[in-house]
Amino acid sequence: SAFAKFMNITASATAVPSGEAVSMFPALVRLSENIEGFRYADFMADGSDLVFTDESGRILPCEIDTWNTEGESLVWVKVPLFQNGMVLTAYWGRNTPSEVASSATWSGFTGVWHMNASGSESEADVSGNGLDASPWESAKAEEMVSVSGGAVGAARINQSDDEVRNCLTVPSYPAIGDTFTVSGWFNAYAKLG
Repeated sequence: SAFAKFMNITASATAVPSGEAVSMFPALVRLSENIEGFRYADFMADGSDLVFTDESGRILPCEIDTWNTEGESLVWVKVPLFQNGMVLTAYWGRNTPSEVASSATWSGFTGVWHMNASGSESEADVSGNGLDASPWESAKAEEMVSVSGGAVGAARINQSDDEVRNCLTVPSYPAIGDTFTVSGWFNAYAKLG
């Protein structure tokens, strides 16, 4: 109730190349002051008053990945039926945080890590399952840094040599079973001679 601002966001006509609808899709919404009528000054300081609805007016779960009042902000919105040309509506400016749990954006996922923490910090599992990723015990903190410029937001760089595993590990999760899917953006390279 009583939102001061709103805007419609329309998916492109080719957002889903196959043309078929995708159910329960976490869509990435990019926001910045380059959008007409969008000003960070109209939001609560952390953007927590931002709410999205689908075409029927249903409030959708969303998670703010990156809130950057100096540039582009990234927000994941779980869309029940994502299809080409569909319209979402964003509302903000009521000075009350959204009551929708951000982890609901990732229901149905075992673990979700944004990989934007730096150094030897753990990466939070935002799915709500508590599978935070921790640096391998022998990792060198100086070789585990976060830099901006990933496929989506910041990207974590885990450099490694032959003697040290500079990687992250997650707790055992037996419920996942033997067959599962992993997706993400990786830039792997090998040292040459």
